[in-house]
Amino acid sequence: HLETAAELLLDSADEAGLAVVRSLLGGVQVQLGQAESGQRQFEQALAAFAALELPDRVTETRHNLACLHNHVGQFSEALALSMANASEANRLKNITLLAHIEATITEALCGLHRYAEAVARARAALLRSRPGSRGELDVMLWLGTALDKHGQREEALAMLRNTLAVSDAAGMPTNRALLGALSDLCRRTGHDDEAMRYETLVAEGTRD
Repeated sequence: HLETAAELLLDSADEAGLAVVRSLLGGVQVQLGQAESGQRQFEQALAAFAALELPDRVTETRHNLACLHNHVGQFSEALALSMANASEANRLKNITLLAHIEATITEALCGLHRYAEAVARARAALLRSRPGSRGELDVMLWLGTALDKHGQREEALAMLRNTLAVSDAAGMPTNRALLGALSDLCRRTGHDDEAMRYETLVAEGTRD
């Protein structure tokens, strides 16, 4: 349906509408494993939003592109995009998006094995995140991951457990990445029974 919408909009004057559809289509293609096609859609959408001078759309699309770079292991590219994007989101006072951008920066730093920087960046971002928001949970997940990578496993486990508790309290849907991270870390720290509970929840696709 999104491809059809894009085709219909190609001959219209609604450049912003076409860019939005391209951005959405890029996200769908990435989820389907079509990273190169998704990247092209994001880049075309980004160019259009920049030409139309829509800064909020530019930062959102640039963030999606940075996430894609992380997804395919291009961590330097993800970091460069996200660092510039963090400054812009801060200027726009977009606190919600900024938290997600900071999580993406932390992920990129972990991918580059710059674990101490990742921990410090995530800690600072957590102080600025809106409590109970998806952005805060994103930062908490990656802070836990960075702590684990940095060798601080017990603190990492405490952070990931707290992330799950905050997620539950906020009524958020199942986060398979979080449950997977908890299961893996519990196995490596000798908490096998707890790990099994998380593995069961992942298999079921739900949380009690």
